[in-house]
Amino acid sequence: MNQCLVRVKVSLYPEQHTIWINENSLVRIFVSDFSKQWFIDKATYDHFLYHIEKKRKLDNQLTWKENFICSGDHLILV
Repeated sequence: MNQCLVRVKVSLYPEQHTIWINENSLVRIFVSDFSKQWFIDKATYDHFLYHIEKKRKLDNQLTWKENFICSGDHLILV
C-alpha cells in the first residue's frame, strides 16, 4: 500500500489540512467523507477536488494514482 501526503483546503474555510491518502483508493470516497465533515448544508452540486499545481479538477471515479496525485500536491475541496 503506497501512501501520499497531500494538502487539502476547503474552499470556504482558511484552514489547510495535511492528510495521508492511499494512492489506490477512490477519490470519491475521500470527497464524500471529507465533505460531510465540512459542509453542513446540502449543496445542489457534487463536491470535487481541484488540483492547484496542475489547474484541473480530479475525476472522482478514479483513484488518486490514476489522477496522478503525488506527495506534496495541493488540492481544494469545492
